[in-house]
Order: sequence, then C-alpha cells, then structure tokens
Amino acid sequence: MTLVLVYDGGCPFCCHFAQRAELVGGLPELDIRDGRADQYLRTKLSARGLELAKGAVLLEGDRAWHGADAIAELCRRLQPSDGLLQLLRGLLFMATPRARRLYPVLLWARRLALQIKGLAEDPDQVGPRNFYGLPMAKPSLTLLFDGACPLCRREVEALRARDQGQGRLGFVDIDAPDYDPAAHGGISYREAMGRIHAIAADGRVIVDVAAFREAYRLVGLGWLYAPTTWPVLKPSVDALYSLWAQWRLKLTGRADLPTLCAQRQGR
Repeated sequence: MTLVLVYDGGCPFCCHFAQRAELVGGLPELDIRDGRADQYLRTKLSARGLELAKGAVLLEGDRAWHGADAIAELCRRLQPSDGLLQLLRGLLFMATPRARRLYPVLLWARRLALQIKGLAEDPDQVGPRNFYGLPMAKPSLTLLFDGACPLCRREVEALRARDQGQGRLGFVDIDAPDYDPAAHGGISYREAMGRIHAIAADGRVIVDVAAFREAYRLVGLGWLYAPTTWPVLKPSVDALYSLWAQWRLKLTGRADLPTLCAQRQGR
C-alpha cells in the first residue's frame, strides 16, 4: 500500500527531509507531496483535522499520522542508506515520545524559515507575510478560479508553485461559500463561473485569455502565451477559449450554470 508524506514545500528543512526520505529512505512505496502547492489536498486533510500548519501528515489508506507522530512512524519504517537519515531515524525521531519532545524545535525552525522567505505559516492564510509576520503588498494579479473544477485547480496549483510564495499572484476560489463579489471587483458568481476573471493590483479587471497571459507573464512564463497576441492566431485562440468556457462545466461532469447558481442561492 502506498505511503504518502504530505510536507510543507515552503520550508527548506521539510523539503530536504522529504526528498531524502523518498530518494534514499529505502521505502519504494513512499510518495511525497508538497501540501503547500496542493490546496485541494490541504482542504481534504483539514476536514480530517490534519492541518499542514501544525505539522507534516503521513497517510496509509484510511490511517493518518500528524506532526511528531507522522515523523516517528515514518522513521520507524525507513531503511535509509543515507548517514544523515540514519542519524535522524535512530537517535532522534524513531521513538514517538522523543519525537514529540523534539518536534516543537522543528516547528520553530520551520516558522523562522518561512518568515525569512515571507511565507505564511498557514498556507491558507491570505497573502504572504514578511519577516515580522505582517502582510506584504497586494498581489500584482488575483485570479478568480472555480475550486470545484479539477482542471482549474491543477492550473492554479501549477501557477502557485511557480510563484514560489513571491506574492505576484493571488487566488480566490469563487466556489467557496464565503466568496464575496463586493470584495472582488463586483464580479458575481455567475460572471466568474462563465469566464476567467483576474483583478490587477490597480483594480483593473482582466478577462479570458488575457488573464492567463498576464498570470503567466508575472511568473516568468510569458513566452507560453505570447503567440496568443499574434494577429494571425489571436482570433482563433479567443474563439477556442469561448468554446471551452461555454462547455467547461459539461466536460468536467458538472451541472449547468443556472443550476449551480440556483444551488448556491439555496445554501
């Protein structure tokens, strides 16, 4: 059975440990996942009371270990060929009581590393934070996305990972129950579901392919969308996006837009 380690990819210590555990830990069934870059996974874990902000999570089928217990259970199973992992496993973390005593030190080191990088300790906390834990500047672009759409989630997580916590991009899930149009350019749920919207830091609303083009430009991948501005291609690209926007819900197995709007009003 696959063993899944969910770690905080914003923390360099967590990344190093998870990657070494996967590469030289002697557990071929181990699968590591960056929880900071996977909002959907974090939401599922949070529903089970397993918050990434409070520690790593180890999953095996329906079983779950959290924080110090996750590290202790993983270390008991590791058969590392790496000297550092052998030290961590044997002397520090294989025994659960010892792991629980030492784990607060790890959390403190993680917190410090995240502050230095300007990242929030809780990945779901709105906006990046500076060294003193204060909010940093508003994102250059905020994308409104449908969190119930698997393809939309995948693209958002790819952009979030590419942004690397720099705060260039912000993301707002319009499917969330607390989505407030007044706080996001007056864009209604119906409007946001019908086509992609993005809000620039100066308040400008950008829609359709132009929203993707700006988002990818901000994370250094503007060349991917540069051809969409070429006169010979732009009309075709815009037409293809209009078709995708029209059929997106049906193609992803969702109810039609009027039904979704009615369901939302009835919540």
